[in-house]
Amino acid sequence: ILIHYDKGEPPALTELRAQLETGHTEQKIDALKKVIMYHLNGEPLNQLLMTIIRFVLPSRDRTIKKLLLLYWEVIEKTSPDGKLRPEMILVCNNLRNDLLHPNEYIRGSTLRLVCKLKEPEVLEPLLPAVRKILDDKHAYVKRNAVLAIYSVYKSFDYLIPDAPEIIYNFLINEPDASCKRNAFIMLFNCAQDKAVEYLGTVLDQVASFGDMLQFIVVELIRKVCRTNPQERSKYIRCIFTLLGSSSSAVQFEAAGTLLLLSAAPTAVRAASSTFIKLLCSESDNNVKLIILDRLLDIKRLHSRVLQDLLMDILRALASPSLDIRRKTLDIVLDLVSPKNVDEVMLVLKKEINKTQAKEYEKAAEYRQMLIQAIHQCAVRFPDVASSVVHLLMDFIGDPNEASAFDVIVFVREVLETYPALRESIARKLLESFPQIKAAKVYRASLWLIGEYCVTDEDIEAALPVMTESLGELPLFNQDTEKETPSATPNKEEPARPRGTGTRVLADGSYASQSALAETPTQRATSEAVVNLRTLLVGGNFFLGSALASTLTKLALKARELPRFAPERRNAIMAESLLTMTSILALGRSSVPPQTIDPDSADRIELCIRILSGYGLADTTAIKNVWLRGCREAFSVMLEHQQVDNKKHEKKKNTEPVVQADDLIKIRQLRGKRAVDFDEEDDDGADVSKAIGLADQERDSEHRLNRVFQLTGFSDPLYAEAFVNVHQYD
Repeated sequence: ILIHYDKGEPPALTELRAQLETGHTEQKIDALKKVIMYHLNGEPLNQLLMTIIRFVLPSRDRTIKKLLLLYWEVIEKTSPDGKLRPEMILVCNNLRNDLLHPNEYIRGSTLRLVCKLKEPEVLEPLLPAVRKILDDKHAYVKRNAVLAIYSVYKSFDYLIPDAPEIIYNFLINEPDASCKRNAFIMLFNCAQDKAVEYLGTVLDQVASFGDMLQFIVVELIRKVCRTNPQERSKYIRCIFTLLGSSSSAVQFEAAGTLLLLSAAPTAVRAASSTFIKLLCSESDNNVKLIILDRLLDIKRLHSRVLQDLLMDILRALASPSLDIRRKTLDIVLDLVSPKNVDEVMLVLKKEINKTQAKEYEKAAEYRQMLIQAIHQCAVRFPDVASSVVHLLMDFIGDPNEASAFDVIVFVREVLETYPALRESIARKLLESFPQIKAAKVYRASLWLIGEYCVTDEDIEAALPVMTESLGELPLFNQDTEKETPSATPNKEEPARPRGTGTRVLADGSYASQSALAETPTQRATSEAVVNLRTLLVGGNFFLGSALASTLTKLALKARELPRFAPERRNAIMAESLLTMTSILALGRSSVPPQTIDPDSADRIELCIRILSGYGLADTTAIKNVWLRGCREAFSVMLEHQQVDNKKHEKKKNTEPVVQADDLIKIRQLRGKRAVDFDEEDDDGADVSKAIGLADQERDSEHRLNRVFQLTGFSDPLYAEAFVNVHQYD
């Protein structure tokens, strides 16, 4: 009991004694509360014990009786020499009378006090009354009587040596579920053989037990099977029955126990189905994450069984939690096989379509996870790539840059891997090009257009798409860069608008010309639709160099295609050169926030020299580098990625090798089990996890983190302490 009591002046014993002796019931209650609070705050008032026994104990008021139970609990019942105080004999007599009181609630409350008493001299005279109460007609009294016997037997078994036999007989004849639960818990902890004997007589009736008792039955079966593995077959049917319990906790524990009892595919399937059922029905996200961890453990040893339940696992994607969705997708991707990949892709496509709804919560992050999952499935099972690539390309203009980039990376791999799909994907890419919003996606899309638009129809379709996204040339108003400096204006003369200056007309006369200059806000508003132009004016000249490379590749391909007339080839080259020079002029002007970087400028100038024919004479080398070398390098990169993925998958599926000098675990000598849940069920393992020693590889690190220095470095003897927790409460 923790009660805050502000201690001011020391207690006035005379005043408290007077209230306890001659006060009314309310005054006695108030005084008794003060005495209890003083005891709890470290100021025992042992002088008032006899006063309370004489004047308060005979009271029949129920509030006083409740307070007296608290008082008997908190006071010191022994003298300084360890012997029982004489006054406690009177208290024992009163407690015995309360145990036989006609009011069942007084009997039950007194029994709860008996559970907390730790003095055998006080408990011994009370035990005959406690035995008698086991035959009480009220369940509240009987279940507290069982707990009282359990507490006494656990602390002082010599006071009631036949307690297991008494409780066993009580358990057989007791109809109340709560009383049976308490009795079974006592046998489970104090006399396991009796608990097993009782369970053997009611094994066929376990399904009709309450969930509280069923939970203890599952724990007993797990404990018995751990100590006596040959008993497993005896309890498997019972555990199968408990999988259908109405309690989710019982189902969870029964499924885990079943995996310990049997590694048969039928048992693994039944336990996995139960876990999946709880995964979809429970609303607590923490429970869902725990169940997903269990499914991960099952997957490591029995992936083939879970492959048949894959579609049920996918139902967990309905959860709004991103952590649950991410872990579910991780499990699903490892279980995808050629048999179920089409069904999985169908579910993923439905989920990705759901994310387009405006009211969908965390749609961007979830869409990115789905895109990555589809990408991994398409890499492992190439036959499904054609069914999803066009759907994913609808998200190439996703506001979330990461999602859009995942899409374009997937499209890039499909274009290289499946030549039959190149034409349709290239057309879809050109249709989706105006929707792109991210510079990173623009650069990848431009590279794909330059590499995979190989026919005259593709080239003719690609050039207008880029020109439309780029807008009219030049990219800025050159008049704003050629302002004629004038004298300092007078105070009366209003400042001329930006772009105002004197111009020479065709007849040689002079005239004043004024151009309305756009403010940054107006420019952003007017150019918000043309994304490619907006990014270039914003100073992204790396994108400009990618655009120049794409235009160069398309112009070189047009030279090689005989269907293009010379006039059209020249027109394509001229348009490309005009675009590149406009980007260079923009980069060297004061319009963008920063000037063009030297690398981008060198790249664009190289493209200009290649198309204009100046500076480089070996056209064969140019064709090899620009028209074939890039794609060949990309193909080699994909091959290396596939090799790395196979190595990673092989390493992931390889069982850890035990070193010759590692500690031998006896558990390895046991029979095969479905899942190694034994360590989690072992109390010792729980202690190790609680104190942070579960991971043996980091044991040394943990030891160093818990070393405390006890002396100084310059002391004659240096000492340090390592804290090791042996018990965890």
